[in-house]
Amino acid sequence: MNLSLDTILTNARELVSRLRRDDTTADTAVSQAQYVQERILSMKQ
Repeated sequence: MNLSLDTILTNARELVSRLRRDDTTADTAVSQAQYVQERILSMKQ
């Protein structure tokens, strides 16, 4: 397999983009889970 430097850089940029998007998605999920946990705890009181 012969990969050019341009191909490697393009793939790296795409990977960085996906990782950033996934990181943002994970942060959102954690925030929502924390909110739900706080709501549940307040309902128990």
